[in-house]
Amino acid sequence: MASEIRHSLLASGLLEARAYQLEAVDETLSGSTLLVLPTAAGKTAVAWMVMAEMLRRTDGWALMIAPTVALVKQHHDGLVEAFSGQGIEAVAMSGAIPAAKRQSMWGRSRLVVSTPQVVRNDVIRGVLDLADCCVLIVDEAHHTTGERGEAQVADLYLASADEPLILGMTASPGSYVDRVEDVCRRLDVDRIHIRSGNEPMLAGHLANLAIEELRVAVPVEIRELAEPFVRWQEGIVDRERRLGRYVMSGPITHAGLANAMERANSAVRRGESDAYRSMTQIALAMTLHHLINHLLCQGTAAARQFLDRKAGSEDVEKKSTKNLLRDARIRSLRKSLAEIGEIHSKVGAVRRLVRDRLRRDEEARIIIFATFRDSVGALEKALTGLQDCRPIQFIGQSRKSSAGGLTPKQQVARIEEFRSGSANVLIATSVGEEGLDIPTADLVIFYEPVPSEIRTIQRRGRTGRHRDGDVVVLIAEDTRDEGARAAALRKEENMHRAVQRVRRSLSRSAHLDLSNLDEFSVVDDEEVISAVDFVSSIREEHRPEIVEEDRAEEETRTTTPTILPPSTFRPRGQTGLEQFKSAPKREGAPPEPSPEASDSDTPAKTQTEPEPENQPENPVSIAQDLLALEESSLPDVPGSVIAADDRELNSAVVARLKALGAEVVIERLKTGDFRIGERILVERKTVRDFVDSLVDGRLLEQASRLVGAAPRSLILIEGEGLFHSTRVHPHALMGALTTLTLDFGIPVVTTKDGAETARFLAVASRREESMLDGLSPPARDRLEAVKPESWTDPVSQAAAGARQLRKRNDDDRAAARALLIAIPSVDDDLAMRLMDQFGTIAGLVWADEDEIRSVSGISETQVRELWRTFRAGGRINQ
Repeated sequence: MASEIRHSLLASGLLEARAYQLEAVDETLSGSTLLVLPTAAGKTAVAWMVMAEMLRRTDGWALMIAPTVALVKQHHDGLVEAFSGQGIEAVAMSGAIPAAKRQSMWGRSRLVVSTPQVVRNDVIRGVLDLADCCVLIVDEAHHTTGERGEAQVADLYLASADEPLILGMTASPGSYVDRVEDVCRRLDVDRIHIRSGNEPMLAGHLANLAIEELRVAVPVEIRELAEPFVRWQEGIVDRERRLGRYVMSGPITHAGLANAMERANSAVRRGESDAYRSMTQIALAMTLHHLINHLLCQGTAAARQFLDRKAGSEDVEKKSTKNLLRDARIRSLRKSLAEIGEIHSKVGAVRRLVRDRLRRDEEARIIIFATFRDSVGALEKALTGLQDCRPIQFIGQSRKSSAGGLTPKQQVARIEEFRSGSANVLIATSVGEEGLDIPTADLVIFYEPVPSEIRTIQRRGRTGRHRDGDVVVLIAEDTRDEGARAAALRKEENMHRAVQRVRRSLSRSAHLDLSNLDEFSVVDDEEVISAVDFVSSIREEHRPEIVEEDRAEEETRTTTPTILPPSTFRPRGQTGLEQFKSAPKREGAPPEPSPEASDSDTPAKTQTEPEPENQPENPVSIAQDLLALEESSLPDVPGSVIAADDRELNSAVVARLKALGAEVVIERLKTGDFRIGERILVERKTVRDFVDSLVDGRLLEQASRLVGAAPRSLILIEGEGLFHSTRVHPHALMGALTTLTLDFGIPVVTTKDGAETARFLAVASRREESMLDGLSPPARDRLEAVKPESWTDPVSQAAAGARQLRKRNDDDRAAARALLIAIPSVDDDLAMRLMDQFGTIAGLVWADEDEIRSVSGISETQVRELWRTFRAGGRINQ
C-alpha cells in the first residue's frame, strides 16, 4: 500500500507520506517560516502536522486563519477528520457568529480556524487573548501586507505571544522583491521553504496540468460598436501627447493614462492654466478605456451593465458623468446594447468547451472564472439549457444594497452543491480563486487572462489537485487580453527569482538535520520506520550522480590583477570621493579597518599624521536626531489609556496600537475617533474623507464640536497626496488648514498610513502619561493656560465651566445657578428657568437671542443683559 504518515495526534492513515512535506514540517518547527509550494502539493497537510506537534509539545492552542468563509469551512472539515479520535474537536469562527456567542466559543477547543477579521476584532475588544497560542497558521499568506486582516492578526500575535511561531502558506507570494519582503517582515519569518513543481522530489506527486490558450476573434458587430469610442479616446490622447502629458509610446493603456493624470496633477500645482481641462479629459479617457475593454474583451452584457451602473451611481450628479451620459454616442450605444443579446465569440467558445467536456465525461466538474459579475450572469444564462449542464454562480458579498451578492452561508452551500454534483459548472469571480479544494474539478476556463501572476496561479490551481486537469485561457485577438496574458507569464517567471533573492537575505539558513521529526513515523508496506530515515532515504534516492571525467590538467598561472585607480573611470577634471579626507572618528566609534584589509588604492593614514585643524564633526542625520529625541524623552511608562471609537475597528489603527503595547478600550465616542487620557481628543480622517468633508461642508461643523469637547483636540489626516486631489483646488485645501489652525486653534497632524497613525497615538499616550514629571517650570506655566480658570474667551470659559460641572453629582444645578446669579438682573428664579430651558451653561451660551426671549417670565432687559454677557467677547466680535 502507499506510505502513510503517523503522529500521536493525527488519524492513522490519513496522510500520504511525502518527503518534501516532512522537510517543510522540520523547518517550520525550527522557527517561523514562509512555505511556498505549488497548488495541490499538500501545504494543508504540512499545517496539520505542525499543529499536531505543537499541541503535543505545549499546553497552548493552535490557530489557523483563512481569507474566506468557504475556505474556513473547508479547513474545519479537514481538521475534524485529521484529529478525529484524539479528544480535540476543531472550532470554526466567522463573522456570521455573533460576537457575544463567540466569546464563549474561544477556549472551547485547542484547535481553531477563523477568518482574520474575527480574530482581529475579538482581540481588540478584549474577548480573545493570543498569549497562549502556540502556533499561527496563515493560509494564502500573500495577503499579509498593508492593512489586510491577516497582517493585523500577525501583528497582534507577535505582540502577545511569548514564543510566537508562524507558518505562512502560499503558492503565489508575488513577483516583486519588495512585496515578498513585506510578507516576510509582517510574519516575522526566519526562513523561506520553497519547492518548485519540476523538482524530482515533487514531480511524482503532482498531477499533470495541460494549459491551452484559445484565441477568439472579436465579432465585427462589437468592433463597430466600439469604434466611435476608440476614436474618441484617441482624440483625447493625441491632444495630451501634444501637451506633453501622455508620454508612453504604443497602444493606449491604463498605465499610460494614469501616468498622464499624475503629470496633469503636477501641472495644476505649477499653476498651468490648461491643466484642469487635461485632468477632466484624461478622466474621460479612462472611462472610455473601461468601456472599450468591456465591449471587446467581455461582451455586450458587461458593457450594458457598466453603463447602467454609471447612470445609477452616486456620481450621476457630477457634471462629468452627466455630460458623458448625455453624449449622443453613449445614448446610441445604450440603445443598441438594449436591443441585442450577448454576441461575443467568447460566450460561444465557453459553450463549446463545456459541451465537449460533458459529452466525454458526464461526471466532470468545470469552473469558469470571469472578472466581472455581469459576465458571470451572462455566462450562466448562456449555459442554461445546455444538455447535462447545471451551472451555478459563485460570487462574493456585496456592500451595495442594489448588487446581488452571496452571503457566506450561501457561498458554502453553493460549494457543497458543486462538490456533490447537484451543479457541475461553477461560474465564479475572484472570490473562488483561492484555496478551494474541489477534488473532481478537471477543467478550468479563464474567460479572460488576468495580468496578476498571483491570480493566475490561484485560478489555475483549482484543477489538477487530485487528477490530471486542463486549463483553457480565452484571449480576444487584438485586445488588452494579449497584453494581460504576456504580463502574467512574465511575472510568474520572475516570482521564483524574487523569492530566492529574499530567501538568501534572511538571517536563518535552511534547517536540514531533521531533528524535529522524532515524533513522526512512516508506515511503508506495513513496516513502520522513522520519518528521519524515510526522508533521508528519499534524499539519497534523488541525489544527483557525480560523473567522473578524465580531464587534462590545465596549466594554472597565478597572476596579480592590476588595480586601476578610480580616476581612470571618470571624465577628466571630475572630483572623486577618494580625494576627500575622512572625518575624524567619534568617541566610541568602531575602529577603521587595517590598511591590509582595505581595497582602496589610496594609502592608509598613519597614526602619526596630524589631524586637520577646524575640521567639523560628522553631521548627525535628522532621522538619528528624532530617534535620539524619542529615546531620551519617552520614559518607560505604559502610557495613558486610548479610547477608540467602535467604528474604527476596521481601520487597522486599533490593531497596530494593540501590537505596540498600548492600552486600548473600545467604546462609542460622541465626538472624535480616539481619546488619549481625559485631555486629548483626536479626529482621524483619511485624505479622501478630509476632502469630502470640505466639499460637503461638514468640516467646519465637526471642528466646532471638536474644539469644545476636550481641553486639547487635534485633527489627524492619514494618507498621501492631499494636495493632488482633482476635486478641490490646492488653495482651498490650504485655506481649510489655515482656518482649522488659526481660527479654531486645532492642530493638524499628517501621517503616511495606519502604521504611522498608530505610532503617533502611542507616542502621544506615553507623553501624556509622563509629561508632568518631566516639565520645566516655564512649561508648567504654559500648562496652566489650558485650565478653565485661565481661559479668557467667555464662550470657552462657559464651556469649560459646563464640563467641570458635569463631573459633579449633587450640586450640578446649584453650581450652574450660582454662575448665572452672578450676572446682573438674573435672580435665582430666572436662573432655574434658564437651566430648565437650556440644560447647561453651554446650551445657554450658544442659544439665539429669540430662544432666550422665549423663556417664561424673562424681561427684555434681562435678555439684553444675558446677550451682552455671553457675546461681549464671543461670536459677535468674531
